[in-house]
Amino acid sequence: MWKCLECGRKYQSAKSAERAANYGCPRCGGVDIDVDVEIPATVFRPCSCGSGLASEEVLDARSIYICRVCDKCREDKLRGFRPEVLSDPNYECDEPIEEDQ
Repeated sequence: MWKCLECGRKYQSAKSAERAANYGCPRCGGVDIDVDVEIPATVFRPCSCGSGLASEEVLDARSIYICRVCDKCREDKLRGFRPEVLSDPNYECDEPIEEDQ
């Protein structure tokens, strides 16, 4: 994540930050663009739904990985799971779950 040091506008991609540095920030016209040190650098992982939005991991109530979702597809992808799987660590399941060693 980058930001304009003059007005604070944030840029998610290196391409948009470079464009702002070369041609000026669309908000203030400034060209002082740098890495936003307030936000830890993370790898941008676009969602597999095709929205182009950043995705995040969803874990069940036992911290077992379920899938990656974005704001656009969260409801659709999680609709197939029982609500207790996401909220109750003691949910009933059909197969044994191995504890981490």
